[in-house]
Amino acid sequence: MDNFSEAKKTFMKCIIYIPAVLLVLTIGCAPQGSPLIITPPPVQESVFEHPQASGIEIIQRDRWAQASPNMGEINPMGKIFRLTIHHEAKVCYNSDWLQTVLRIRGIQKAHFQNGWADIGYHYLIDYKGRVWEGRSLRYQGAHVRDNNEGNIGIALLGNFNVQSPSKLQKESLKRLVEYLRTTYSIPKSRVYTHRELVVTECPGDQLQAYVNELRR
Repeated sequence: MDNFSEAKKTFMKCIIYIPAVLLVLTIGCAPQGSPLIITPPPVQESVFEHPQASGIEIIQRDRWAQASPNMGEINPMGKIFRLTIHHEAKVCYNSDWLQTVLRIRGIQKAHFQNGWADIGYHYLIDYKGRVWEGRSLRYQGAHVRDNNEGNIGIALLGNFNVQSPSKLQKESLKRLVEYLRTTYSIPKSRVYTHRELVVTECPGDQLQAYVNELRR
């Protein structure tokens, strides 16, 4: 009986000891004091074709956004009757997918810091001409002070006082504006640039010149 008890005690010690050793070995794989870094999976490119926007591929919001709108501060859009074109005002020649995702997240973060309910623009067009969904069209944007009611906000990534919009950006902007004008019965006279509604340099001289061409 005593021999059986001693064997049982030895067995139980082994059960406790082995996991403890494994734990020490696992912790010992990283330098002491270093944080455990988990590399996230790469962001996958996924494009959603708007069912009513022929020839326009719109990247859904959920492919870039990590933060949700502050629904307590957001306003419904109401009747859409105009649109306004902007530039981001930061030089951009990068068309990398992940870098663009991070750039748009940065815009959203800056807009949150301004006290806004979400990213202010409804659409963003990157240097490669990809169209990204920003704030849902169900909600009023935050892109032209005192002029956001019924106003769709479109921003092109770049600073068009010091660079030209890319050919692909121009093509995508033209298609998007034509689609939105047709869908919401917006006349050319209500296609604005930011500087036409408030005092600002936005959307830059070179994008302003292209918008002038679109409205002819």
